[in-house]
Amino acid sequence: MIKLLIVDDDSFIRMGLQHMLPWEELGVTAIRLASGGWEAMDIIREWHPNLLITDIQMPQGDGLALIEQVRKEAFPLKIMVLSGYNDFSYVRQAMKYQVEDYLLKPINEEEFLEVVKTCISQLERSRIIEQTERETHDLLHNNVFIRWVENRIDEKQLAEKMQFLELASLLQHSWFRCGIIEWRDAREGPISSGEEQFRPFSILNVVSEALLEYHLGHAFLDQEQRVVCIFSAKNQPKLDLLTWMSELARRAALLLKVPWLSVMGPEVGELSQVHHSYKHALSLLDYAGLAEDSIVCIDDAWVSRYTSAMTFPSSREKDALIHALLSANREAWSAELEKDMRWALLQTDPLWAAKTVGGEWIVLLRQTVKQVKGSTDLLAFVAPDIMSKLFMVSSIYEVRQKVYELLDRLDVFIKTRANQPGPAIVTRVTDFIQSNLNSELSLKTIAQHFHINNVYLGQLFKQETGEFFSDYLNRLRMEQAQRLLHETTLKATEIATRVGFAEPNYFFRKFKQFSGLSPTEYRNLTRDL
Repeated sequence: MIKLLIVDDDSFIRMGLQHMLPWEELGVTAIRLASGGWEAMDIIREWHPNLLITDIQMPQGDGLALIEQVRKEAFPLKIMVLSGYNDFSYVRQAMKYQVEDYLLKPINEEEFLEVVKTCISQLERSRIIEQTERETHDLLHNNVFIRWVENRIDEKQLAEKMQFLELASLLQHSWFRCGIIEWRDAREGPISSGEEQFRPFSILNVVSEALLEYHLGHAFLDQEQRVVCIFSAKNQPKLDLLTWMSELARRAALLLKVPWLSVMGPEVGELSQVHHSYKHALSLLDYAGLAEDSIVCIDDAWVSRYTSAMTFPSSREKDALIHALLSANREAWSAELEKDMRWALLQTDPLWAAKTVGGEWIVLLRQTVKQVKGSTDLLAFVAPDIMSKLFMVSSIYEVRQKVYELLDRLDVFIKTRANQPGPAIVTRVTDFIQSNLNSELSLKTIAQHFHINNVYLGQLFKQETGEFFSDYLNRLRMEQAQRLLHETTLKATEIATRVGFAEPNYFFRKFKQFSGLSPTEYRNLTRDL
């Protein structure tokens, strides 16, 4: 949005300029008028226009003094000067204050249009540059914080990045705690793509402002677009963070009309331990959908109270049940599930008790799936809508069937894996690839190395990793190239050879496709990360 201020002591000229050009087509959405420099300066301070067109000689504050004051107060305006034939000495003085151009009266409409177009183009370029710089800074901030909570950055690098981001005060803190806000509520069902984009950023803005106001820490979005808060201080704050988070959620969730499920990891005493708090907070998200009050902030104490209140038979046998599920011991886990269902029938509200049992078994299922490696097929077991489907059923029989359906799918999957050599072979193949990235690799040569049919290996590889062999190999090579560009001073041509490309130009094309940047651009962008 471009705002224009026209300043001239002649009302006819002011009105003429206001109606001379198709301002809206040019991108000017608001215009104000002033009769002299004093009035104009008041408008500039209050309204912050982008473009200023001013006469020089005016009785109520001349244009030269106005331009000088605008530059003195550092308003980022594009300025055009209107001049009579006898004003050239004033125009030369105005030029010292970075005036974009000047026009002689009477105004030539074509010349006026071209000068305005040039100013607007410059404003647009400046806006794009500022936005890019802001987005680049935000991207750097987010990437550093993600690497921090995922323990993918050492202390020295973290300290350097904090200095660069002007967050060096964090290095003096000795108290940290991670909170996570999940905006997806399984109980509400599918949401639109627009809502998926709106929710994380709206919550992030609210949380960031609140953290800044209370000097409590920083917020960012993790890889799954959840809002993560890192609370930090030199000493443990007196403020009850759980209450603070719950009250913030209560106010903001009503304002934004979005779900707000929050969890809080344990306190840690060093920057290098923050990932422990984050990882533990992630594990608590399994319980977020089970709280009767979705606004409450869940921590270990809440989970302890919740599980101690759950007195159904299997509630105290979690480790044994996870072992039974991982070993596909259907007899063991089904016996416990049946005990739980019989317990539910004896409660005051049998259907609600059965759903509570089912919810606890889904939490158990998610915890089990996290321990199973090697297949994207298992993602279905932790889909966000599992819990909502369970709580929508209207009978205990349906609850029982839903839980059995999920557990049986896991049971069949684990038994199938146990009877196939595929996972072991694929693991050996991926290890071989990672050890020989600088060699000429293909599905055919690797199949020959492991004495296996290349078509079968390709199918097996896709089944176990979720990626085609060529995509997997290219991704590994590109990720290794990115690391070498970031961590070394090797030339791009040398890096191409190290990651298995005999032809540098082909490497450059593949890198641009993968990263969206050339190797040089990528190195420059990540140099300060």
